[in-house]
Amino acid sequence: MRVEYSLLLFAAATLPAQSPTPVEWPVYGGGPESMRYSSLQQIKRQNVKRLKVAWTFDASDGIQSSELEVNPIVVKGVLYATTVSLNTVALNAATGELLWRFDPYNGRKVRGGGGRTRGVVHWGDGQDQRIFVAVQQFLYALDATTGRPIAAFGDGGRVDMRDGLRPGEKLMVSLGTPGIVYKNLLIIGSRTAESLPTPPGDGKFRAFDKSTGALLWETTLPAAGNATPATYEVDGRQFVVIATSSGKSRAPAPATYVAFALDEP
Repeated sequence: MRVEYSLLLFAAATLPAQSPTPVEWPVYGGGPESMRYSSLQQIKRQNVKRLKVAWTFDASDGIQSSELEVNPIVVKGVLYATTVSLNTVALNAATGELLWRFDPYNGRKVRGGGGRTRGVVHWGDGQDQRIFVAVQQFLYALDATTGRPIAAFGDGGRVDMRDGLRPGEKLMVSLGTPGIVYKNLLIIGSRTAESLPTPPGDGKFRAFDKSTGALLWETTLPAAGNATPATYEVDGRQFVVIATSSGKSRAPAPATYVAFALDEP
């Protein structure tokens, strides 16, 4: 299976005379709302048929029945993405040149390709530029320039989402979301097994210190006699759980949202 990341450009005849101003895609889904919307106007219905492939990148780790469900990000001219085997790659967004590659398995072949993850998260402050990526039950912090794990984050550059659960090494917890950065927090959800052994609750929202990896808070839906309540109350406030479509086998949902309220610290 050939995995390709392609940039599409106009044919020379359709390009404007001036050099376009680069527009980044710094967040999974394009922005905090994940609307996947870009304000770029070069590509239109009138010229889309004249687009050509600018470059391709072969990740060389695809296997039969593997899946790629990543939405890459672009920051300061660098494209960051994950591959089928959950390697993280940094590419020159203009040429497709590989800048670095992080393999969490150190070359070991993983059954089923290692699972899937939807993307990565970027955060930067001066010289400290980081890429956060979820790999199965681990949350990694990588140096955005070199791709090496940041030793000061968690345990040698990663946090095990099973930590603090009973008994963690026997529980199935996995991450399919890149999470989101809010102030000093990296907030991320998790997926648990539908059969035993599984952690208590229906999975948790957790907030980690984005610099150190320390767990700052976690929460799950209250489950007083009901594992998945339609409504619940916290400190006198009533919350409603909104079910969303999987986007595959269920009926189309043109305007589906999930809301999770965060109080200001």
